[in-house]
Amino acid sequence: MLNTNLKNVWLLLLFTVPVAAGAASLSDRAKEARWERQIAPDLMVGDAVKLKAAGVEFLALYAAPSAKESKGAVIILHGNGVHPAWPDVIEPLRTQLPEHGWHTLSLQMPILQNGAKE
Repeated sequence: MLNTNLKNVWLLLLFTVPVAAGAASLSDRAKEARWERQIAPDLMVGDAVKLKAAGVEFLALYAAPSAKESKGAVIILHGNGVHPAWPDVIEPLRTQLPEHGWHTLSLQMPILQNGAKE
């Protein structure tokens, strides 16, 4: 059974994911699939999961807290042209927050096709 904090994450997703799914029609799904194939097998922390919104499946990286007490949850959204395990900012947040009691969910945001306008 999900604890209260994790339930709140899923409630927040009910509002966040539809917005991302609207942009998914412009997404370069082939590039997303290539990144998923590169990222998922090499995860050292957490698990690759598939979420679905507006009929579109996309990658998310979930990590449960390793600390004894859960403090809550964080949804991590990356910027343009990167992925949910980007090493500069996203990966450190995604992997280190669970050490301090936080659930993390890093979403694969839509990736614009080359030449597409934002």
